[in-house]
This record gives sequence, structure tokens and C-alpha cells, in this order.
Amino acid sequence: MQAYVYKSRRKSDTYVYLRERDGFGLIPEPLRASLGGLDFVLEVALRPDRKLAQADPAVVRSNLAASGFYLQFPPPSDGAQPAPIIEYPSDMSALTPPPAPPSPAFSERATPASLRDQLVRQDDLHGDS
Repeated sequence: MQAYVYKSRRKSDTYVYLRERDGFGLIPEPLRASLGGLDFVLEVALRPDRKLAQADPAVVRSNLAASGFYLQFPPPSDGAQPAPIIEYPSDMSALTPPPAPPSPAFSERATPASLRDQLVRQDDLHGDS
């Protein structure tokens, strides 16, 4: 499988592998816009025995076959491993906060008379007549 490698003008040390030379339409528009211009760097044959400096060739081949492109980010500057992908619980209701308690003015015990009394008290506090 042939791959065509392009360097982003906007994102330092970021490269895009394409399965077609100048096949920029394979890259989703928002991603393409964030990368800025792309400069051709090299053409490479991604044979099974091929080694790449920053990427797993099997992953690159898989992405090229599935979506037509592979995005290579720069390595972390401090030598640390990239942050793990966040795994969300399968039951998202566990992340939902409990409902807030009802306001006393609108609780089940509130009646039109008690609400009127509260409004009258508020008017008295504010000096309204």
C-alpha cells in the first residue's frame, strides 16, 4: 500500500498520511481547516515489514484502508505517555446529579392562601403598599 505524507503548516510536527496523492478531500473539513496548508513530504510503501519512526505501520494501513487518511501527532515533549482515553460508564444515569429539592414556596403543601401570605410579607419587607 502506498501512502503520501504531508506536513501541516499550522501544527508543528503533525503529519497526515493519505492513500491518494493530493487526496485532501479524504480529510474531514474541520480537521483540514485546523491543520492549515499541507506540504508534501514523501511517498512511502507501507509494506508489512516497513518501520515508521512515530507510528505503527499496521495502524496507519488500517486507517488508510478505512478512512483514507491517518493523522500523526507530535510525540509528547516531556517523554510522557499520552493521556489515556476517558472511559465513560455504560450507565450514564450514574453521572446525573439528583434532582434539587423543591422550593418551599412551591412545595406540595403550598396553597393559594399560603402563597398570597408570602407575597404580602415580601411586599411588607420591601415597603410596597
